[in-house]
Amino acid sequence: MLIEQACRAGDVAPSSIGYFEAHGTGTAAGDPVEAVAIGEVLGESTETQWMGSVKSSFGHTEAAAGVAGVIKATLCLQQGLIPPNLHFEKPNPRIQFDKLPIRVPTESVPFPERENPRRAGVNSFGFGGTNAHAILEQGPDPKTDETVFEEGQVLLPLSARNAEALRSLAESYADLLEKPDAPALPAVCRAASRNRDHHPMRTFVVAGNVSEAVEKLRSLSADPARVTRPEIAFVYSGMGPQWWGWDVNSSRRNRSSRTWSPPATPCSPAMACRSPTNYGGQKPSRG
Repeated sequence: MLIEQACRAGDVAPSSIGYFEAHGTGTAAGDPVEAVAIGEVLGESTETQWMGSVKSSFGHTEAAAGVAGVIKATLCLQQGLIPPNLHFEKPNPRIQFDKLPIRVPTESVPFPERENPRRAGVNSFGFGGTNAHAILEQGPDPKTDETVFEEGQVLLPLSARNAEALRSLAESYADLLEKPDAPALPAVCRAASRNRDHHPMRTFVVAGNVSEAVEKLRSLSADPARVTRPEIAFVYSGMGPQWWGWDVNSSRRNRSSRTWSPPATPCSPAMACRSPTNYGGQKPSRG
């Protein structure tokens, strides 16, 4: 059976899976077969195993149905919560829930906590008969800011639309770091690097502790370097003969252009092969 094969491949016991995201198309024949299959894999487990389907929320997404189930199962693992299965009011009479170790949540329920990390199984069945089952496992707890960063200096990037705004931003960061309940310096640096927009006027501060960072932020007086991003374009000319010397003409018209040409490939002298950049825009003669 597919679910058993996935469990063997992942070296996990079926009973360790706390939630099954079913394909659950709502068909009279398909749902009972799927529910019985899950129940048979679990055997006589005494643990509560929950089963639901994201299709009850927004229907069948066809080609995206599998990934929709994976997203829901991932959120269940992350939040430690299983949402209710919408519109589930009357169980399918062809599914004998009283004889199966599975339940369908009608309200939000905590994810079952066991000795192993949280695990969820996801079913996805294709129109063409391609069936898949994925087992997802809870990731490790995110580390705190104090353990994510090793001891040493950190870099705080600063950027704004003009120099005055940049100096004002530096003062704001200094005020923030001096507060009694200020976040850790590495956390501030990480947020400034990853979560803020980066503008043309930029500078940075490197510090090993909060007091050093505040001192450098307060004394920031040198004009920050203005960084402008050049426009980058890529031209893929296929085999090359379509545009002989295209990079030479581009360089002549635009000084800021930067082009790259592959090195010439050795070939028979009779073919007189040369790099396209040697032709100056003229098609070569062939001997």
